Amino acid sequence: MSFSPGDEYYIEAIIAVSLFILILLFRSIYKAYKGLQSNQWIRKKAMVTHVSIETSEDEDYDLWHKPKIKYNYFVKKEKYSSTRFSYKNLSTRSYSEISKKINGITIGKEIDIYMNYRNPKQAVIERGINYFNFIEPVFLIIFMLFIVNGYNKHMYINSSSNNQLNGHPALKAHENTPDSKQI
Repeated sequence: MSFSPGDEYYIEAIIAVSLFILILLFRSIYKAYKGLQSNQWIRKKAMVTHVSIETSEDEDYDLWHKPKIKYNYFVKKEKYSSTRFSYKNLSTRSYSEISKKINGITIGKEIDIYMNYRNPKQAVIERGINYFNFIEPVFLIIFMLFIVNGYNKHMYINSSSNNQLNGHPALKAHENTPDSKQI
């Protein structure tokens, strides 16, 4: 397989994008795994220290909302703190949906959380996963397949065009001239 000038940049870009997608893929698989694992965690009482709705804007100027809650809990007299509401993707454009989700949760209120008894630093208010935990990895895998397919097509086109040029009569005539000496 021969490479054309500029292919090294194409290959570097493919590798960089592929690594980024792999990182996102592992992150989403980890979140799905932890979400499933959280179904086995034990119930614990925690004290709410912060409640808000975080709002962000995407590139289309759509507003997205998600709950932002901080709570403290004790395990064997040691204090722990967490801000994780869930391993589910809770971002939504519906402000009222998030308001309903955190309705009744106020600063100073004691709430039920679910804590990983093997690692008390891990806790959630809402256990489990949602469909997005599966959709995200599927789309990332499909995107990765498109990248690999595009790379294969690029390499095939370059190798076939190089093979066609190698047998071209103008190149053979040029090979025998004094200017064609390679340095």
